[in-house]
Amino acid sequence: MESCSVDAGCYRWVVHSTDGRRTERSAYSFATRNGARISGEFWVRTFDAGKFEAGKTAA
Repeated sequence: MESCSVDAGCYRWVVHSTDGRRTERSAYSFATRNGARISGEFWVRTFDAGKFEAGKTAA
């Protein structure tokens, strides 16, 4: 999680690939750190399951 630079007091999740070449970020901010964490964990599972391709949404 990182603090949102647009919405003061809010948070965004950031996921880095293990090889360091790809980074995904939340498209919007969350009011709480826990909200960002929960959403980020969902997206990590989605990426790991191979259901995400750049430019497409999860199935």
